[in-house]
Amino acid sequence: MGRARTRGTEDDSDVDRSPDAAPASGPTRRRFLRGALAGAVVVAGGMVWRADDQGVFAPFEGPAFEAWRSSGESGTGALAAATVLAASAHNMQNWLLHLTGSRADLFDDPRRSLGAVDPFRREAHLGLGCALANLELACPPSGLSGQTTLVPSATEPELVATIALTQADARDDDPLFHAIRSRHCDRGPYPEEAPGQELLDHLARTASAGSEGVEVRWLTGGHQLDEAGALLVDAAEIVVADEAMSRDGFAWFRTTPDEVRRQMDGLTLDCQALPALTELAAKMLPPVSRQRGDATWVQMTREVHTATARAYGLVLAPRTDVAARLRAGCALQRLHLALTSEGWAMQHLNQAVEVAEREEATGRSPNIADRLSSLADGAEVIAMVRVGRPSGRAARSPRRPHPLVLV
Repeated sequence: MGRARTRGTEDDSDVDRSPDAAPASGPTRRRFLRGALAGAVVVAGGMVWRADDQGVFAPFEGPAFEAWRSSGESGTGALAAATVLAASAHNMQNWLLHLTGSRADLFDDPRRSLGAVDPFRREAHLGLGCALANLELACPPSGLSGQTTLVPSATEPELVATIALTQADARDDDPLFHAIRSRHCDRGPYPEEAPGQELLDHLARTASAGSEGVEVRWLTGGHQLDEAGALLVDAAEIVVADEAMSRDGFAWFRTTPDEVRRQMDGLTLDCQALPALTELAAKMLPPVSRQRGDATWVQMTREVHTATARAYGLVLAPRTDVAARLRAGCALQRLHLALTSEGWAMQHLNQAVEVAEREEATGRSPNIADRLSSLADGAEVIAMVRVGRPSGRAARSPRRPHPLVLV
């Protein structure tokens, strides 16, 4: 006679456990539970390993993010530390720097290129202008006075600016300088609050100070916002449909933490301001394809970037003049720093200008170029941004430590 089962005991299987019983020939509930538990442990362990490997727990650690922390540098070392934190298209950081006690030379690094996205190297020069703005702002706190000369040599085109340095009393009272380490491109959804005209006028004056020939013009009305937003969405769709632009732009997307650690530049998932669960899924799954990345960017442009823009800024300057590009880049950086210091956010949205130049380079009909010109009442747009209150999702981008850009 078999042993009776008792409810609630540790073993509630139907298998006869008497001494004379034959071994069970099939799976038991206990065995099933043990197997399921073991499988769950393996899966959970694998997920934890994957999450750690993909930087889910510590996305901003390591040498690629050290530049954002206080460097403790002084003198010319502080100039280099500030320079590498400038904005640049696709975070390509196309700058090289030569420093002595009496001079700072800023060079373009032509090896860093956006290819078809930037056929005339306008974006590259804007980034260099951003770096130049940080370099100039870092001089007074370092006890230095700087005198800048743009494009100093016709025979050395990669040398874009020289700053003559002299000793001066240290001055540490510029809010733009103090905003350098907290300035980040904010691609997230901006809250509903819109900036007032008085603030926008102040920002425009601050941005263009010292940048002769550069103007910042604002688009704020409902019709203007709609027109600008439609232009940006259409331009984004053209970019991803253009094989060369899509390929050359995506080349700067760093899809894994290992790429971030090795390259210390480019666009990352953390900087896309995606919803938390979307970002987590993107990190846990295999690296995103170019086509999927393009589709996500267009969707974000339509549903987030343009849908929550509270104002657009048009930076106006001659696009073909290198010195004008550098001054415009200085204005862009100063604008972003001023917004940061005032508690506002900014995102560069240059796809309309990029497509306009692509039309020119390939001989296409200037559809986007004409619409861009109309938006600016016939003026020449060299860059475009959106502004609003911070989304709370802006993140640090990877940066090459300044010793790597010194020559």
